[in-house]
Amino acid sequence: ETIMRIILIILMFASYAFAQAPYMSSLGSITTDPVTSFTFKDANTVFAAFNGGVAKSVDAGESWTQIFAVAPSDPTVHSVFFTAPDSILIARNNGTLQLINEAGVVLRFYVAGSARPTVGITRSPATNTIIFARRSLPILMTWIYRSTNNARSFTSAVVPGLFESIAFAPDGKLYARDSYLIYRSLDEGVTWSIVATAPSALIGDIVFEADGRFLCAIDQGLFTSYSGDPGTFSLVQPFPSGVHLTALVAGPGNTLFGALNTGGWKYSMDRGISWSTMPGDGNPIGSELALSPSGHLFGGTSTGVVYRSNTSAQISLYGVIWARMADSLRTVSSDKLWAMLPDNSGGIYIGTWGGKVFYTNNQGTSWLNITANLRVGFVWSLTIDNDYLYAATEFGVFRSPITSITWTQTALPFDTRSIVKADGVLFAATFGHGVFRSSDHGLNWSTMNNGLTTLITTALAVDSNDNLYVGSFGGGIQKSTNGGLSWTISNLQYRYVWSLAVDERNILYAGTYGSYVFRSLDLGATYEHAYNGMWDRYVIQLTAFGSQVVAGTWWNGVFTTFNGGENWSRVTLQSMSEVDAVRGNHDLDPGLARDLPIQSTDVSSSPATVIPSEYKLEQNFPNPFNPSTSIRFALPQAAHVKLTVYDLNGRLVTTLVNDNLTAGNHFVEFHAANLPSGVYFYRIQAGAFQATEKMLLTK
Repeated sequence: ETIMRIILIILMFASYAFAQAPYMSSLGSITTDPVTSFTFKDANTVFAAFNGGVAKSVDAGESWTQIFAVAPSDPTVHSVFFTAPDSILIARNNGTLQLINEAGVVLRFYVAGSARPTVGITRSPATNTIIFARRSLPILMTWIYRSTNNARSFTSAVVPGLFESIAFAPDGKLYARDSYLIYRSLDEGVTWSIVATAPSALIGDIVFEADGRFLCAIDQGLFTSYSGDPGTFSLVQPFPSGVHLTALVAGPGNTLFGALNTGGWKYSMDRGISWSTMPGDGNPIGSELALSPSGHLFGGTSTGVVYRSNTSAQISLYGVIWARMADSLRTVSSDKLWAMLPDNSGGIYIGTWGGKVFYTNNQGTSWLNITANLRVGFVWSLTIDNDYLYAATEFGVFRSPITSITWTQTALPFDTRSIVKADGVLFAATFGHGVFRSSDHGLNWSTMNNGLTTLITTALAVDSNDNLYVGSFGGGIQKSTNGGLSWTISNLQYRYVWSLAVDERNILYAGTYGSYVFRSLDLGATYEHAYNGMWDRYVIQLTAFGSQVVAGTWWNGVFTTFNGGENWSRVTLQSMSEVDAVRGNHDLDPGLARDLPIQSTDVSSSPATVIPSEYKLEQNFPNPFNPSTSIRFALPQAAHVKLTVYDLNGRLVTTLVNDNLTAGNHFVEFHAANLPSGVYFYRIQAGAFQATEKMLLTK
């Protein structure tokens, strides 16, 4: 026990050491002018605009070459915008729009300048339409130029309003602002309507978070709302009067990055309510911020110096979140994190190996224990339907109203490993009884096993077309296109699937027991390995946050990908399932795990509504296992229980239980980190009852 506590302390501090905010390092000056814009061809190829021209870097900002220059008497460069395959749009501050290649050669003039200040360039995420806007002075109008063919040609129109910034929301709606008014277009700039009025002057560019949240800087903070809900704009003002953001960019989840007019790079993990300073070189006045395809943060300054974060900004800050969540959860529970469910308000529900449910709406700064009357040992999965929260447990599916936590057991009593909602219907994967379906919010369930090759199902996922995918222990992945009425076998050759997730691009991910992660780019027709950067073969949990996917592993912590599984990065040393998983962790002594004695958790009770009618020793799960497995047994009456483990030669390996226990269902966890692979036996003695089962450790 003492050793385990030491390990927990080591991991806690190691997690914080790893999960620091990104360090902003100076890459030196590329000019003495303010840097006004960045655009990216790929993770290494970066273009930066400054008053006197455009510079290019092919080594992620380490070195720069000026490829385009303007004469001192010519209009300065406002912004740059990369268009595939190898061209860059340049917007000049007099309203001129031209196209250059990567060598800086001018290929085309689209719009000739005539003292009409540039507003900006943006691209629709829905249709790839490119919009260029410039103001018309002295008339209070804005010219909108629209291209639907990747900047080969543009059409133009004049609209009322003197726009100062323009941007597409994730849902394809186009927004613009002047000093006080917010405009919106539902037809890519042809017609506009005013949706809000700011209480004071707006500053800088419009920014959108992934969920459509509108952001624009204002004195002392942000003016913010949600796309499609223009009636709920509000102020977030964490800064003193006279302090405002000079640059702003949104990361995944609730993360924001900014620069202040008083100097310094800032970040927020609660949607702008509070801000912290990113460590870095100096205290520059930032003029521009952008995230590269690799997630690195690029900052331009008013003096021409370019900064870059030392690590992926998203990954580093998500490491802070995960470390905070894992550590702060340990202050209220010793359980292991297992199930994770983000809600629509930025909060996260957590289910634990230990039978508890928690909720946080501040990335783990504080937790609300909503276990209430739920009496189970494992919360395997969570979902929300019809204002109810559902928990999949070893005793079946329970549900509770979200607004008033009181858990009741539904009519599904079997060990349920996953629960999802598809097309308004609940589906549950059970360990040994297949898949069940409920169309009345869990009141009644029916089996949906036609075509399943095994009933030991472990995971469910749903794509945007409401196709269902079920993972199993022994049967791989199967797919249903008709609401579970029938299932077809997939081409995934590896048969032991532990977890599934589908991201916003309909990429299907499969976490396996022993073979890392697979992905499918074609809705389950074909599969390929996708685990570059991940060094743990046992992936027990997958959760998608938009385009980001988080993977919890047995041994080596939490990994995440932002690019469809092409690359994975570890975000924290803490695993969502194992706090003592240190083998293979290069940040700690690799011999430490080998020196640990065999550990087992205290015996936990999971009383069902009815006391068991007979003694029973159940098969351990998972089996085969590595490095841990859970053993469950039932006692119809109080008894002295001895539970022991032996090797194939009959030698005693360890005693897991030797105590007086009450009647009920019990479980104990067996850790075998320092044991060799092979067959082991576990034996129970409870009064006159004796039983033995076999388990297989595979490494």
